Amino acid sequence: MAKASVAAIILSGGKSERFGSNKGLYSYQGKPLMIRAIDIVDPISDRIIISIAPGQRKYYEPLVGKEYSIIEDEDAFEGPLSGLKTVLSVIDENITLLIPCDMPFLKTEFFTFLIERLEGHDACIPLINGYLEPIFSVYRTEPLHKAVSYEIGNGGRKLSGILRHLKVKSIDIREFESAGIDSSNFVNLNAPL
Repeated sequence: MAKASVAAIILSGGKSERFGSNKGLYSYQGKPLMIRAIDIVDPISDRIIISIAPGQRKYYEPLVGKEYSIIEDEDAFEGPLSGLKTVLSVIDENITLLIPCDMPFLKTEFFTFLIERLEGHDACIPLINGYLEPIFSVYRTEPLHKAVSYEIGNGGRKLSGILRHLKVKSIDIREFESAGIDSSNFVNLNAPL
């Protein structure tokens, strides 16, 4: 069996209203959150795609250079489901991982852990405090693309809506902890520090 190819989508298309500025460009401990997200997924990704709001390319290109694909959402601030629809149309890799730009404490090992448990499923998703968290998860690309298209085609706007169309393996926080991946990984920044 051929080795799986992995595309990473870094989601940075939100309004950042609570945050007060563009999260992806915000520098945390001397490094922009977007670069921190790239550093997390780069060791395990064949391709990295940055999903941003329309009109934001001019801010991101100087930051990340030409090495990574930058794709602007077709519609501004319609949520990650809308951004995913645009990005998935250009992905050839058979596994897609999602990471929001505002989770600088995630570790590469977190995504490796999910990929290793994807066998026989369409998605491997953390279950944190009783809630599935599809925004930092791993998917088989083809079923993900179909689920996103179906959900949007039927008026869905929430990322969680795709889960009912996928064979999901949920990973409880205790499983992560037993693998040395503690809950500090799952903190996102909603305000500048």
